[in-house]
Amino acid sequence: MKYFRKISVIICIISLSAILFTMNHTKAALNFGSEMVIRTATTYQNDVTALYDGRFVAAVRSGSVVRTGTVRYCDHTGTTITSCSTVVTFNNANTGYIQIARLTDTSFVIVYNDMGSYDYGTAVYGSISAGTLTVGSEYKWGTSPGVAVVEPHVDRLSDTKFVVTYKQTSDGDGYSVIGDITDVSNKIITFGSPVKHKDAGAGVDRNVVASLVEDSNFKFVVAYHDLEATSDGAAKIGTVSGNVITFGGSETVFDTGAVQREMIDKLNDNKFVISYSDNADLSRGYSIIGEVSGNSIIFGTRDKFNDAATDHIDVAALNEYTINVAYTDVGNSSYGTSITGIVTNDVISHGLASVYNSSTTQYNHISYIPNTSQLFIITYSDGGNSNYGTAIIGQEDAPGGPAVPEFTSWVMRIIVGTLGFMAVIFFGIFIKKKLDSRKDKK
Repeated sequence: MKYFRKISVIICIISLSAILFTMNHTKAALNFGSEMVIRTATTYQNDVTALYDGRFVAAVRSGSVVRTGTVRYCDHTGTTITSCSTVVTFNNANTGYIQIARLTDTSFVIVYNDMGSYDYGTAVYGSISAGTLTVGSEYKWGTSPGVAVVEPHVDRLSDTKFVVTYKQTSDGDGYSVIGDITDVSNKIITFGSPVKHKDAGAGVDRNVVASLVEDSNFKFVVAYHDLEATSDGAAKIGTVSGNVITFGGSETVFDTGAVQREMIDKLNDNKFVISYSDNADLSRGYSIIGEVSGNSIIFGTRDKFNDAATDHIDVAALNEYTINVAYTDVGNSSYGTSITGIVTNDVISHGLASVYNSSTTQYNHISYIPNTSQLFIITYSDGGNSNYGTAIIGQEDAPGGPAVPEFTSWVMRIIVGTLGFMAVIFFGIFIKKKLDSRKDKK
């Protein structure tokens, strides 16, 4: 009899502890500072990269008629953006899709399709010295005079080397190319030969890239959706020697739905995250973890981060177990929204979403701020303020380690449910024994 009572009490305590553990390890809503307008013109494509804790660089395509490419840096303290530099124009013609990548604490590279020059894939190298931002000349890749591209994406390989992935307009296939800053002082860029990573037949879209192993034996992963295969989402591993790319393995499909808006970021040297919308599922937002072994990729199970139509997605990894997704929540008046994801092995779970812009928001891009473990910067076009280019800094409430996001972990549900059930059973047995004991005494 006394053992039933003790066991019941112990199980009740364990159940309560499990519930409190889950509550205490829930990712709370994110904290945001005040918005800062970074471009007082109608803003379209843009991108942002943090150089270090205290400074970020944003590239913007803006203008009502001629949509020029401009860049500026901004300084911040914590979540407060304190000041921004003078705007520098890097392309006076119509500038297409823009991507920017940090190379060092003081330098970066911008890639884009130059709409004023036949949509040729183009890159410029920029640097900051003594508070002054300068950008070098434009350089094209591919066979001279250039190659027409769609939505080029870029990521860093080293202080002077980067990889670009893109769709080639002439055949609709996916390509990758290596760029080198061969003269830092004069900001000269040279390119290797483009290599096809996807012969798509009906075409391929998006072609986003994340470098995995940097500064030594370069390796990167490129993700895309295949228009021939009903927009299946797939990924492939590339390795780099000098400025030569080799794709040694076959592609791996991560979603057989209608993948759109995919973006990618590195978690560690062998792991990455892809966030995207699934047009076969009402454009809901998902994330999935990929892990690399040699030239092969193994994907975990996708996790939904938005149960409504999702657009203008970008994802950034804080570290190997924490990500943040910035997106437009079409199901909530197209507000700019951000959500944290927690990674455990190849499993990702998302926490609570936070609105950072309560008006129509487009062209969201996100970058984590190095050496802070909790700060990130988002740039976007703010429909509530004349579609001006805008920046805001967010902060994770509980950085530093894996957590159980929300109360959606099936493992914790099973544990808590089982313990709770056992507690009820043992308590019932205890009451029955108590009643039987009283009857016996009578």
